[in-house]
Amino acid sequence: MPVVALAVLVLLGGISAAPLLKLANLAAQTLHQSEVNLAVGYHFDLKDVNLMMLAAYAGAVLLILTQRLWHKAVLKWIAVRGLARGASMKRC
Repeated sequence: MPVVALAVLVLLGGISAAPLLKLANLAAQTLHQSEVNLAVGYHFDLKDVNLMMLAAYAGAVLLILTQRLWHKAVLKWIAVRGLARGASMKRC
């Protein structure tokens, strides 16, 4: 259950950062004992990290959308490799 609660918090924080910003401002004011104004903003640029994230999402979406095309072939390949590997291990 804690994982689900964390996922909900992350999802809500990604949609609206205002509640988290208020909490962060209060924490910073307590730590520094003075007025602190934090600003949260989402931005996207073409840094390596963002491009790798996009590539990972694109690859996952591609795998999900094309699963019907390759799923049976992969299972068959695993079965053949497993049988061959099992037969070779019996000879040893």
